[in-house]
Amino acid sequence: MKYPELLIFLIPLGLLYFFLKNRSTTIGIHPKLIISTSASKERLLLLVAALLLLALARPQIELEHASKEPINPLFVAIDLSNSMQARDVKPNRLAKALSLAEKLIDSVHRKTALIIFTQNPLLIAPPTSDKEMLRRALHSIEPKNILTKGTNFQKLLDFVHSFEGKKDLVIFSDGGEFTDLRTYNDITIYAVALGSDKGALIPTDDGYLKQDGKLVVSRINPHFLRIAKEYSINELKRFDFRSPTEKTKEHSYLELFFIPVSIAFLLLLHIYTTTFEKLKKLIPLLLIVQLHASVIQEYKLQKGYDLYAHKAYEEALSYFDTSTLQGIYAKARVLEKLGKPNEAIKLYQSIKTTDRALKARLFFDIGRCYETMRKYDAAREAYIHSMQLRPSQKTLAKIEDLAFKHDEKKQLLPFTKQKVTKNRSKTKSKNNKTKKSASKLASSGGANKGSQKRRSKSPSSSKSLPLGSKVYELINKGYIDEKNPW
Repeated sequence: MKYPELLIFLIPLGLLYFFLKNRSTTIGIHPKLIISTSASKERLLLLVAALLLLALARPQIELEHASKEPINPLFVAIDLSNSMQARDVKPNRLAKALSLAEKLIDSVHRKTALIIFTQNPLLIAPPTSDKEMLRRALHSIEPKNILTKGTNFQKLLDFVHSFEGKKDLVIFSDGGEFTDLRTYNDITIYAVALGSDKGALIPTDDGYLKQDGKLVVSRINPHFLRIAKEYSINELKRFDFRSPTEKTKEHSYLELFFIPVSIAFLLLLHIYTTTFEKLKKLIPLLLIVQLHASVIQEYKLQKGYDLYAHKAYEEALSYFDTSTLQGIYAKARVLEKLGKPNEAIKLYQSIKTTDRALKARLFFDIGRCYETMRKYDAAREAYIHSMQLRPSQKTLAKIEDLAFKHDEKKQLLPFTKQKVTKNRSKTKSKNNKTKKSASKLASSGGANKGSQKRRSKSPSSSKSLPLGSKVYELINKGYIDEKNPW
């Protein structure tokens, strides 16, 4: 019960009940002429009051579900600002950072994401266990292509915070110039500081970086070290990345207050009206009507869930109706298991909600159905919508898998069938038209061959891009419209 302390008021009600029961009354009327005594009605009213107290105490059934949290993902962020070109670390700070980042990727055994940042963060590899993909993404970094300068650590932390769950963040940087920073409880920061206390000049194409006519000297920012749980300088310390899985329990409750309320209502009908006397034969029906609809629906849903767990999908389908959101969603999942993704998609799309988390889940399920049907373009679009509504590591992994997959094109007819069709069309045409069409086909065929050669010479730009960049391009559409684009 949610408020069991209210049951203490049952004690005075019980005492009053026994007092009324033992009280003797003398009435000068024959007992057979009395329908009910006032004492019996008072006792029933006490029972009504007791039932209402029981309802106010909120009786509940607790439903418990155990779940296991995964190991925290690791985010590796590399600073690409101008100051990282300083040479107080050999060969320079950035080259040292890339080398240490690669060693870190090889040493950890968990999902890792790769981020580069200056004024804005850029995700070039989503959380993944594919070390080869992470290496390729790391080697594809070209600092000369970064247009913005300076370092914004706050935007980096805000971006990592947008991913759900707890995260470990390793930052390779000289610390920039910040003095105050808003951190998050779900992010554990590890700092790899690159540089020296004396500092160094920042080389440019024209010599060294100047500000107001004076040379700029870049040093390690001490505030960068203070925000970190652990830090190292110019080396990769063996950080404590222990993050064991934790078992958690999710609780849900089934409210039962309507049962005592319903019984109290029937008792009041019996005390103050004659309707109850006339409808004694219909009492079972009245009790069923008074039952809350959610109890019946809960029973049907629970029965359907049990059948679903035992893979009795055909039988489970009959227990899920479309009168509730849970029933629609459960029925769609069963249709997926029965190999009917088209029908499942229609049910998912019929659910109307303003909850962003639920919308993201529905788009993810729709994407899974399209992926089952090998409609990769539609599946990728659904996963992207889900990612935009609520960032998720699982959704990122799906987009990563479908980044370069496209719907299969229809196969051409066999060569023999094409030849027969061509010969039939020639026999139906006249000789003079055949010669003209042949000359046109020859000229157009030459042009097509020339265009095909030109097309074959142009390399595919998508093959040269790392997979993480493609995923970032899909998710972050419209990024070039920002005031400070990359």
